[in-house]
Amino acid sequence: RVLGPGTKVLYHAAAVIAAGHTVALFDQAMALLGRCGFTPEDARAALQPLSRGALDNLAVGPPADAITGPITRGDVATIAAHLAALADAGDAQTEATYRLLARRALALSAAALPAEAASALRATLGVRG
Repeated sequence: RVLGPGTKVLYHAAAVIAAGHTVALFDQAMALLGRCGFTPEDARAALQPLSRGALDNLAVGPPADAITGPITRGDVATIAAHLAALADAGDAQTEATYRLLARRALALSAAALPAEAASALRATLGVRG
């Protein structure tokens, strides 16, 4: 693919997000499991099938079809519990990452959710508008 003027940097940023940032995100998840008593090896083993499953879903469909989890189910209580647990853990960086990515997950899932669930999730995540 030939990139247009000024798009090479965006192309590279996309690649960094898809690869390097995915690893950084995985590391955050491993650290959370470490707080639950998992060894790094056990945390990695527990999380790898989930990551592989997500990538396998992306191999056959767009992100809106591939995404899974409590947002896609409209499970406001679980999202609120996750945010509370992250706040209690005192890990502001992981809490901010969770909130930011949950907002993106909601953007991907909102069209398939009942309006009431989407609205409640927006409120829980502090999405304005």
